[in-house]
Amino acid sequence: IILIEGEGYRLALLLILQRHRFRLPLIQRIQTIFILLREVMDQVSFRGRLENIIGLCESINFGAVRNNSMRGRFITLEGVEGSGKTTNLEYLCETLEEKNVSFIKTREPGGTELAEAIREAMLAKWQEEITGLTEVLLVFAAREQHLQNVIRPNLERGTWVVCDRFTDATFAYQGEARGVDTEIIERLEQWVQADLYP
Repeated sequence: IILIEGEGYRLALLLILQRHRFRLPLIQRIQTIFILLREVMDQVSFRGRLENIIGLCESINFGAVRNNSMRGRFITLEGVEGSGKTTNLEYLCETLEEKNVSFIKTREPGGTELAEAIREAMLAKWQEEITGLTEVLLVFAAREQHLQNVIRPNLERGTWVVCDRFTDATFAYQGEARGVDTEIIERLEQWVQADLYP
């Protein structure tokens, strides 16, 4: 998981760190990269650090990944609008291309025809109020479609998945910002994702 911190994101990041602390054994097993940037970094500075991180991760064995002899990696980038997330995502994809790693780039909510339709419904202007719980249910409905039709099949084929936001964003936006009980989000997370985490 790559977290790009922006103004007002600290509370959400503390929540995310608390959640992932209890998953450290799982994260270590799947060799997840967890990067917490305390400030938004300029592109040149970030590129230098990302190159160093990828250099340290050669043990992942890119050759095996290219031969699809191992399961793909699931990488997500989290951050508020304007934090540099898109720039960093593009550079990460460039790096994977240079390494000849098979990958796809996707986003949440979205990633499939139905999930994108749900995204559009969430962003539309409605006369009635959309509650935080409604938002959470819509997000996880879109996530289920995304997981079953795009993310899981690609990972099983050995293709890496680079995703613009995932469940940590749900804890930040619907949990912290909209006031939805985190226990509800955690139950939906377990139900929809099962054992799949970035």
